Amino acid sequence: MSKMTIQYLAGFFDGEGSVSLFVDKKSKYKNFKIRIVNTDKYVLDYIEKTFGGKIYPMKRYNKNHKDKWSWDLNGKAALPLIKSLYPFCIIKKQKLIKYMKEYNYDINI
Repeated sequence: MSKMTIQYLAGFFDGEGSVSLFVDKKSKYKNFKIRIVNTDKYVLDYIEKTFGGKIYPMKRYNKNHKDKWSWDLNGKAALPLIKSLYPFCIIKKQKLIKYMKEYNYDINI
């Protein structure tokens, strides 16, 4: 992937993406997830094809709203992509650092 494409994806992720931590209350198992939700499935298809993960349709709560999809990538599988996005993200930079630290991933960029 070219540097320009990574920069575009980082901006897209910064604006449309999220970083989440899920903790199972019983086992205390932690799992991080990155997600991008958008109404343009073509972009999400490209991301899924390039980086893996899974696309899910999301429920439409209002018949006047467009269909939307969620692309999710969980746990350690997201680390190589996160390391590539990290230098170009602004809004989600601190959350990406937390994600990498949780998995003891080298964050020396």
